Amino acid sequence: LAQFGLGQKANPQDYNGPWGEGVKCPYENPPFPDGTTVYKGSVPPAMTTDAVNYLRDANINMFQVSETKTYPNLANLYFVMRKEFHPWHYSGGKLLTGCWTGVTVYQYINHP
Repeated sequence: LAQFGLGQKANPQDYNGPWGEGVKCPYENPPFPDGTTVYKGSVPPAMTTDAVNYLRDANINMFQVSETKTYPNLANLYFVMRKEFHPWHYSGGKLLTGCWTGVTVYQYINHP
C-alpha cells in the first residue's frame, strides 16, 4: 500500500493522494465488512462529521473499519465506516470521475 502513497494525510484541498480526475484507482476495494451493506438512508450532520474526521485522520489506514457507531435520530441502526477508493466525487456541484479516497458508511444488517 505504501507504493500508492496510502500513508498520506488527506487535507481539505486534496482528498485523493496521488489520484484524482481521470485517474484509474490502483485496485478494488475489499468486500463489504461482514454482516453489513452500504448505507443509503438519510445522513445526519453527526454522521457527516464522523465521516470527514475519519477521512482526515492520518492514523486511519486505507480499508480500516471504524468502531461501531450509532446516531440518536437513527434509532436501532448500527454503522461502521471504512476509508476506501471512490470512483466519483462531487466538487462545486460538478460530477468528477476518477479515483478519490473517501469514506463509505456501512449499516449492519443485524445488530452487531
